[in-house]
Amino acid sequence: MPIIDTNYFIGGWKVDLPKHQISRNRLVQDLEPKAIAVLRELIEAKGKTVTRKQLQERVWQKTIVSDAALNRVIAQLRKSFSDSATKPQIIATIPKVGYRIVCPIKRTAPKAEEILSPSNWQSPWFLVASLPILLLFFYLMWGDFPIVGVSNQEKNDLTDIAGSEIEPSLSPDGHYLSFSHTTQPFSRSSIYVKDLTSQRYLRLTNGQHADRSAFWDHQGRSLIFLRNENSSCEVRQHFINWDNFSKGKEVVLFKCNQNQQLSSVTLFGDTNDLLFSLKSQKNQPFNTFRYDLESRELESIIAAPQQSRGNLESSISPNGTMLAVFQDNWQKYVFKIYQLADKKLLQTIETSSDGVYFKWFNNQSLIFSHSGGVSRVDIAIATTEEIFYSEKPLTSLEIKDEKNLLSSLETYGTDIGYFHLSGENAGATSNIAQHSNYLMYPRFNKDSTKLAFMDFGEETIYLGIKDLVEKTTKRVKAKRYIFMLGWSPDNSKILGTSDNQAWTMDVKTGDVHRLTSEDWKIISPVWSTDGKSIFFSSKQSGEWQIWQKELASETLKQMTFNGGHTVKVSLDGKYLYFNRQKEVGLWQLTLQSGALDRLFDYNRDSFWPDFYPTEKGIYFIALENSEKKVKYFDFSDRSVSEKMKFPGNWGSQFSINRDASIVAFEDFSTIESNIINIHLAGTPR
Repeated sequence: MPIIDTNYFIGGWKVDLPKHQISRNRLVQDLEPKAIAVLRELIEAKGKTVTRKQLQERVWQKTIVSDAALNRVIAQLRKSFSDSATKPQIIATIPKVGYRIVCPIKRTAPKAEEILSPSNWQSPWFLVASLPILLLFFYLMWGDFPIVGVSNQEKNDLTDIAGSEIEPSLSPDGHYLSFSHTTQPFSRSSIYVKDLTSQRYLRLTNGQHADRSAFWDHQGRSLIFLRNENSSCEVRQHFINWDNFSKGKEVVLFKCNQNQQLSSVTLFGDTNDLLFSLKSQKNQPFNTFRYDLESRELESIIAAPQQSRGNLESSISPNGTMLAVFQDNWQKYVFKIYQLADKKLLQTIETSSDGVYFKWFNNQSLIFSHSGGVSRVDIAIATTEEIFYSEKPLTSLEIKDEKNLLSSLETYGTDIGYFHLSGENAGATSNIAQHSNYLMYPRFNKDSTKLAFMDFGEETIYLGIKDLVEKTTKRVKAKRYIFMLGWSPDNSKILGTSDNQAWTMDVKTGDVHRLTSEDWKIISPVWSTDGKSIFFSSKQSGEWQIWQKELASETLKQMTFNGGHTVKVSLDGKYLYFNRQKEVGLWQLTLQSGALDRLFDYNRDSFWPDFYPTEKGIYFIALENSEKKVKYFDFSDRSVSEKMKFPGNWGSQFSINRDASIVAFEDFSTIESNIINIHLAGTPR
């Protein structure tokens, strides 16, 4: 039976549900309504796990919210309780499931011995009285001191330059901070150094190149960084003139050949050699190499699986015995830990975050930054726990000391922009849907009179509809977050994916309806031109294949048998166009006859997994020497031509109107990020 509003005692804290307060001794903490509602659900569960979905449905009810909203409330509760995400005494995270209360829940005040129990060791008076005993205990047990404190995480800006500062690196003495800086997202960048004592800035490179990933040599006298050009990459070293804190001599340590690409570079342990994540050929994954600066020779250390993007980042443990690599197996992310001496694989830890910025915290754990904060990887037991929550994305990571981290906090919104491919405004760019939130997934309808997009607010998601004839924009509260949008032929619904299922959303009401079964994992759903069926890709038969579902009869038909991934329908409804995950190329399937035609080949690393058929050809994005370009396949002569370079501020999702004169794109030009100091009192060992 559900509990009624009353007082409870949890871990030495009194919970007053009607007053939205918790208190202990003379300390009173006020909680916002959503926080007290989440706490009520956890109390009602009496120690059992409450899933994230259950909390979202019960607390936010009919309002669709992102995971960040629930994360924020849990973080607030933990802060109020002086609890820790990594060593919880009150609210524990059940990875990929939800949360539960791990201490006793009582309706009477706790006895004195309960207040002195381990679940309440964070009480200030208890710590003061017991500190000598605790320190002696930990010294005898482990020989070093744990970090004592509560889990309040504080953020302080360390940089204040207009634009974006990322990839912080502290000098060995902690007096200087280096970082990469850009005034436009995804564009050329400079390397800066800041004197943390005098607050002076020194710009080492001129911003004419993509200079990034700077780190200090062992003595802290020079900076080593990666320079990426359109057709080459280099590892360079800049020797700072310390007499007057000015630019000094710069040398090239390594230069890529025509086919090589670098993902990351750092020092090889306590040597002066370099540790690379290097791609030797365009169609190969990134592998881990050691580069001997004296002999100028590369030594292969760890090879990644062939069917993967590879080892995007590598790092050696503080004691020099282990090597950690972050591996992207096509959106399946893992940390792999190897014994450096014999390359033996010691541990594999899966993570749902694309946390390519990671550091060794000590010889037993890693920490990495991601879109939701900072997490810790415990190598011994192969688990991942969040140690710092952030409502905004964190990029890059540096360890200042055992209680302080440096990271780059992003603050930005996204707009929907227009780019004119042809006509009197050819080459011009303008914003057609501006908002302070995140506007993403633009899609034209068939006759290009309307443009749909998703509008992400703080806690509410909207479907945006831009009427391109009447020049009006309306927003409908979405009942569910869907992406990869597509208009129905009658313009009444939007088709997209959510939780690996196909859903439709009514453009007037925001109501949603699921079209596919829960036991089917699907991607890339598209309408048939008559609106009577949908096509999508699924692994139901073992590997990604294209399927058709008749909506009236719910009949399923497998359309491909040798692979099919992203799928699109021709404007006349006669053909399917699709790519494959394991074989390069773009195919055309004639629906009436079943005839299959391979339209053109492309390198796997040179093709962005989205494309747009028009009446006369297909537009797609190509990646050439790390530069995106919009290209065009012409049906008449089967030629491929370049239409434009893909601007650095564009997101990955775009749409082309019916006559191929306009591209609608995600505009990330308002991005800004600063280097921040994160104080982690209560950080785990």
